[in-house]
Amino acid sequence: NDVGYKYYLCMRPNSDKDRILTWKGANNSKVTVFKIYSAYNSLLGRVDERLIPFLENNKDEKVSMFLWGVGNHGGGPSREDYRIIESLKEKYKDTQFIHSNPDEFFKEATKNSDIFKEVDELNYFHQATYSSMIRIKMLHDELERLIEKAEKMSFHASLNGYKIDEGAFDRAREDLMTSEFHDMLPGTCIKTGEEETIMFLNHGIKEMKDIIFKSYVYLTKGFNKSLPKEFPILVYNPHPYDVETLVEQEFMLEDQNWSLTHHYDVELSLNGEKLKSQIEKESSNVPLDWRKKVVFKVKMKPFSMNRVSLYTKLVPNVRKRAIDVDKDFTFDNGSLSLKLNSKTGLIDALSINKKEFLKESFNISVIKSTSDPWGFAYNDYQEVLGHFELMTDEEARLFTNVKEERLSPIRIIEDGDIRLVIEALFKFNHSFAVVNYLIPKEGSLLEIKITLFSNEKDVKVKLNYKPSFSLDECKSKTAFYMLNQSIDYKEKPAKDYFIVSGGDSAITSYLFGTHGIVTNNDSVSLTMLHTAAYTSHPLEDRRYLKDDRFSDRIDQGQREFHFAFNFGLKNDLLSNSEYESEVLHNTPYSLNYFPTGFGTKTKDLFELSNKEVILTALKKHNDSMLIRIYNSVDKVNSCLIDSKAYNQKLNITLNPYEFKTFVINEKEVVETNCLGEIKHD
Repeated sequence: NDVGYKYYLCMRPNSDKDRILTWKGANNSKVTVFKIYSAYNSLLGRVDERLIPFLENNKDEKVSMFLWGVGNHGGGPSREDYRIIESLKEKYKDTQFIHSNPDEFFKEATKNSDIFKEVDELNYFHQATYSSMIRIKMLHDELERLIEKAEKMSFHASLNGYKIDEGAFDRAREDLMTSEFHDMLPGTCIKTGEEETIMFLNHGIKEMKDIIFKSYVYLTKGFNKSLPKEFPILVYNPHPYDVETLVEQEFMLEDQNWSLTHHYDVELSLNGEKLKSQIEKESSNVPLDWRKKVVFKVKMKPFSMNRVSLYTKLVPNVRKRAIDVDKDFTFDNGSLSLKLNSKTGLIDALSINKKEFLKESFNISVIKSTSDPWGFAYNDYQEVLGHFELMTDEEARLFTNVKEERLSPIRIIEDGDIRLVIEALFKFNHSFAVVNYLIPKEGSLLEIKITLFSNEKDVKVKLNYKPSFSLDECKSKTAFYMLNQSIDYKEKPAKDYFIVSGGDSAITSYLFGTHGIVTNNDSVSLTMLHTAAYTSHPLEDRRYLKDDRFSDRIDQGQREFHFAFNFGLKNDLLSNSEYESEVLHNTPYSLNYFPTGFGTKTKDLFELSNKEVILTALKKHNDSMLIRIYNSVDKVNSCLIDSKAYNQKLNITLNPYEFKTFVINEKEVVETNCLGEIKHD
């Protein structure tokens, strides 16, 4: 309703009853929905095959709508079919035939809108599409986030002279919208369609990364040149709150270190305060101490550029090699404790402050599916074909192609002041999985990164965990709302994260480009991919695929996945998860960057006083700044908006899940619709 939408015309989910509905939103706004009859097209010269059943089935309706036309996803009316429709007027003399448009239909149909059934959700349909063509979904999510980050950073940089390239934003948004067309984002197009969609999305990503880098350079103005032997790491916080988070940064030493007896360690500080950090394996495999990767934790003010000073020191080598986990491994950081089973590679138990949250968890299952990427004959895919099992020493050695006599399938590969990283190797049939557990030395956030080598066909691959409590509620994020999802083995969609709870205990699962989730009373499954065939569309009793040749399957080969999990009291997670999701998904932008010393520092931009109120947009709007904020919890909330750039402050109150848009400049703060247009009652 915010920009004037009143009506919604759709085909799916199909229904022969309640064809016209009132769709009620989280803030009690309403849209009238009409579900079309049968399909959106008709075959050439055969419109009567669909029109006559429509007329017979809708005799009691005062007004209804029928779509016709030759083609797929549209198409035009044919003269032949038009003549057929005209001839039917003689048979149905009590029916008035009007060639019109949806707007006119809705105006007529909604004269009695108070009698329509109200619904709060139109899902669910074609559940297999939540996971088909996972690369497209991941790139789509990435481009969405990069557009948001580029808007914020470029506006901040414009306060220091940067000229925003509006054309780049137009091109990136066009790429994003093109990727959303019909069968592209659902992952139900042909292979060349998949390749074209990936190309569009990568183009948009490149446009936004260029904007972000150029903005970053302007935001570094006013920082002093580096001191002798200093490696400055400039880190930008893209959030309107104080943030403490991890940063991973690679950099190059000033010269190659060829020593076999010494290597360079690092020390980091911010404003004279030493930071916790650790060196981890860098991206490069050049066998020199030259390129380095450092992981550190940093606290930052809202929308701030932070100078982290890194210095190196030459220290004697201590032979450092991954540590085999040959016995059950236990870990306790004072808050989070867990037990990893050395025979299965799975987490047998996990507790927070001595309270249990997980039992045997994070196995990867393979579920029988079909070659159909839509899921027309969706049956919840509950037949488990098996699980990825821990490799033997010999299988691990062969898979990694190391030259050692043996390689343990479970090893501690990183260990420092920030985190412990355990790598475990698994296999199923012709497929393999490298699972990295990223275990924090402080706090309770557990991350899991999976490199999956997928070679199975017509299956779904899922990551599963078992809470220590019975599930009685599941809430998943959607646009400006938290949906209450039924716990019933059926696949549901989630955007960015979802929360399962039982009693006062809860677990938040953060998703990075995956969307399909399945819950039952004792376990949770996160769908990673669906290896169906390209456009394998069920039609009556016909064979899906030709059986005399090879047919390509989707998502074969190497795919990367990232998940994060937090544990705690239900009310705490409901309050904090949206903020934590923002920090995890919109990471700080950092580089080992040597500032020029020229210019003046960019003035402060913006701050929010309440972390339950989320900033979903901040961008240039004519000669002003447009912001959109969202109350992420199911309660009335208040928040102070402090627009430091324009010296404007505003206290606002938001209803549960309400979002508001404001245009701000030095003269005024005006509430608008989401397009920045002033609202008129």
